[in-house]
Amino acid sequence: NRNNTQFGEFILGGTSSIQSPETQLIRMYPNPADLEIQLVIPGEGFDLTLTDLTGRNVMHINSLSSGLSRIDIRELPSGIYMVSLQNGNEYYRSKLIKN
Repeated sequence: NRNNTQFGEFILGGTSSIQSPETQLIRMYPNPADLEIQLVIPGEGFDLTLTDLTGRNVMHINSLSSGLSRIDIRELPSGIYMVSLQNGNEYYRSKLIKN
Protein backbone atom coordinates (compact mmCIF):
# COMPACT_ATOMS: atom_id res chain seq x y z
CA ASN A 1 0.00 0.00 0.00
CA ARG A 2 1.76 3.14 -1.26
CA ASN A 3 -0.17 5.38 1.16
CA ASN A 4 1.76 3.87 4.09
CA THR A 5 5.18 4.58 2.55
CA GLN A 6 7.51 6.24 5.00
CA PHE A 7 10.76 8.11 4.53
CA GLY A 8 13.85 6.92 6.37
CA GLU A 9 15.12 9.49 8.86
CA PHE A 10 18.87 9.88 8.92
CA ILE A 11 20.51 10.86 12.19
CA LEU A 12 23.79 12.77 12.32
CA GLY A 13 26.70 11.01 14.00
CA GLY A 14 25.10 7.59 14.35
CA THR A 15 23.49 7.77 17.77
CA SER A 16 23.11 11.53 18.22
CA SER A 17 19.66 13.04 18.21
CA ILE A 18 21.08 16.33 16.86
CA GLN A 19 20.11 16.99 13.26
CA SER A 20 21.90 19.34 10.91
CA PRO A 21 20.21 21.02 7.92
CA GLU A 22 21.88 18.41 5.67
CA THR A 23 20.06 15.51 7.36
CA GLN A 24 16.75 16.96 6.32
CA LEU A 25 17.91 16.78 2.70
CA ILE A 26 18.80 13.08 2.86
CA ARG A 27 15.76 10.91 2.13
CA MET A 28 15.32 7.16 1.77
CA TYR A 29 12.11 5.58 0.52
CA PRO A 30 10.08 3.45 0.52
CA ASN A 31 10.54 2.09 4.00
CA PRO A 32 9.57 -0.75 4.39
CA ALA A 33 10.83 -1.81 0.96
CA ASP A 34 10.64 -4.92 -1.23
CA LEU A 35 12.79 -4.55 -4.37
CA GLU A 36 14.71 -1.28 -4.10
CA ILE A 37 15.24 1.80 -2.03
CA GLN A 38 15.70 5.27 -3.40
CA LEU A 39 18.06 7.70 -1.74
CA VAL A 40 18.04 11.44 -2.28
CA ILE A 41 21.44 12.82 -1.28
CA PRO A 42 22.43 16.50 -1.26
CA GLY A 43 26.11 16.08 -2.19
CA GLU A 44 28.65 13.96 -4.03
CA GLY A 45 30.84 11.22 -2.66
CA PHE A 46 28.73 9.59 0.05
CA ASP A 47 29.62 5.93 0.67
CA LEU A 48 26.71 3.63 1.53
CA THR A 49 27.03 0.63 3.83
CA LEU A 50 24.15 -1.70 4.62
CA THR A 51 24.52 -3.92 7.70
CA ASP A 52 22.27 -6.58 9.19
CA LEU A 53 21.40 -6.70 12.89
CA THR A 54 24.47 -8.84 13.65
CA GLY A 55 26.69 -6.03 12.31
CA ARG A 56 27.67 -7.92 9.16
CA ASN A 57 28.14 -5.74 6.08
CA VAL A 58 25.77 -7.00 3.39
CA MET A 59 26.30 -4.18 0.85
CA HIS A 60 28.78 -1.37 0.22
CA ILE A 61 28.65 1.26 -2.53
CA ASN A 62 31.39 3.86 -2.96
CA SER A 63 30.80 7.47 -3.99
CA LEU A 64 27.09 7.80 -4.62
CA SER A 65 26.16 10.69 -6.89
CA SER A 66 24.15 13.61 -5.58
CA GLY A 67 20.44 13.54 -6.29
CA LEU A 68 18.47 10.31 -6.66
CA SER A 69 20.15 6.89 -6.35
CA ARG A 70 18.28 3.60 -6.71
CA ILE A 71 19.66 0.70 -4.66
CA ASP A 72 18.58 -2.84 -5.57
CA ILE A 73 17.81 -4.84 -2.40
CA ARG A 74 15.77 -7.70 -3.92
CA GLU A 75 18.47 -10.29 -3.08
CA LEU A 76 18.51 -9.42 0.62
CA PRO A 77 16.55 -11.61 3.03
CA SER A 78 13.62 -10.00 4.84
CA GLY A 79 14.66 -8.25 8.02
CA ILE A 80 15.90 -5.05 9.60
CA TYR A 81 19.05 -3.35 8.32
CA MET A 82 21.05 -0.24 9.14
CA VAL A 83 21.83 2.07 6.22
CA SER A 84 24.92 4.19 6.84
CA LEU A 85 26.09 7.10 4.69
CA GLN A 86 29.53 8.60 5.15
CA ASN A 87 31.30 11.44 3.41
CA GLY A 88 34.54 12.46 5.09
CA ASN A 89 33.65 13.47 8.64
CA GLU A 90 29.89 13.39 7.97
CA TYR A 91 28.17 10.19 9.11
CA TYR A 92 24.45 9.42 8.96
CA ARG A 93 22.44 6.28 9.58
CA SER A 94 18.88 5.07 9.35
CA LYS A 95 16.94 1.86 9.88
CA LEU A 96 15.56 0.01 6.84
CA ILE A 97 12.89 -2.69 6.95
CA LYS A 98 13.11 -5.19 4.07
CA ASN A 99 9.87 -7.09 3.41
